[in-house]
Amino acid sequence: MLKYLVAASLAVLSATAAAKTADYAASALNSPDVLALGSYGAPASVVDDPKVPGGKALRIQAEKGTNAWDAAVNSQIKLPVKAGDPLVLAFWARLVSGENGASSITLPWASVGLGSAPWTPVFGGPVTVGQDWKVFEVRGTADKDYPAGTLSAGIQVATGKQTVDFGPLYVARASGGAQAQPASAPAPAPPSALAALDPNTIASKIVNDPAAPEVRGVKAQLIDDPKVTGGKAMRLQIPRKGQNAWDISVNSALKKPVKAGDTLLLVFQAKLVQGENGATTTTLPWNSVSLTSPPWSGVVGGPTDIGPDWKMVEIKGKADKNYAPGALAAGIQLATAKQTVDLGPIIFLDLGQGQ
Repeated sequence: MLKYLVAASLAVLSATAAAKTADYAASALNSPDVLALGSYGAPASVVDDPKVPGGKALRIQAEKGTNAWDAAVNSQIKLPVKAGDPLVLAFWARLVSGENGASSITLPWASVGLGSAPWTPVFGGPVTVGQDWKVFEVRGTADKDYPAGTLSAGIQVATGKQTVDFGPLYVARASGGAQAQPASAPAPAPPSALAALDPNTIASKIVNDPAAPEVRGVKAQLIDDPKVTGGKAMRLQIPRKGQNAWDISVNSALKKPVKAGDTLLLVFQAKLVQGENGATTTTLPWNSVSLTSPPWSGVVGGPTDIGPDWKMVEIKGKADKNYAPGALAAGIQLATAKQTVDLGPIIFLDLGQGQ
């Protein structure tokens, strides 16, 4: 369908995408208009462009920073968010010029998170931006209640010498027409990056110690389970919902260096043994590789839903810069409810360049 529309008319494609984002506009929690967007760390100007809704774009002329977040576009969420709200960050973007003539770039972190220190993300992920206007969507679920003005959407852009245009940016509750697909037509599961690897090379790509996780906020019990890799699992009995999802977590520091542009893959098995009030599924809101010191920013991360059967979780992304051993750690946040969760080994792999 998309290929047909592009071939037929770019104007038709833009109209179709505009109709889609109209659903988000109806339930927006922020001010989506380009003129209301904020930015920092790079020169910004408003330009006219009839191909984007509203006819105007925010043009960011970025340089490569020490960190990807040294320059960013942001938008404050002005309405309250409730625990369990399904949320979507949707925005228009296109690459005007890339470093060394690049025709596409990966912006490593488009997210919704706290708008003040410690800047903890609620959800986020990378997006790859090309030269044509496109609507990008990043989805997640609120782990707790957030008062009005607490959260902010942000897109990090300091990954190279590049000029990027941004159109309207929406943070909305993903309901009604904003749902990804109806239940009768579920989205296909993405292919397994782990399964595509040569089994003989996997061990050489592991950059953490899967046998030595650090458990914070609760004691873990080692149990036998032949259905999990290695036959052993960690059982974590979370006594109550924490003030923050990260009040109880399992972490594993990276022992080897990571280079800018490396493809990173976080893999672990998880299942819900007992949910709060008989729930048979739960959402682990933030499974990531993040900085081990302030501002604790995520490099790779995202949410996952788990149920009573073992699930293999894979979180994939790219390193935005070089990281020394110990600068990053893999982490799984668990304090979202009174629940018992089993985890298998936490494995983090550096797949290198070009993956």
